[in-house]
Amino acid sequence: VQAGFFAVDMKCTHLGCMVEWETDSQTLKCPCHAAFFDYQGKVISGPAPKPLPQYKVEVAKDVIYVAGLA
Repeated sequence: VQAGFFAVDMKCTHLGCMVEWETDSQTLKCPCHAAFFDYQGKVISGPAPKPLPQYKVEVAKDVIYVAGLA
């Protein structure tokens, strides 16, 4: 990931459940089958076969745009 902003797809790459941010552990967790991802969407543990896709983020005149895949 280059410096700046990015966004990750919130759909788990295992079976498509929506991941949730876990403040205490600073991770993204899939509540369905306990896959864990770091803040960049990289798999930490669990059944997820690949990282969460990342999206480019652009900021222009105080407006945030989520662009295509990074």
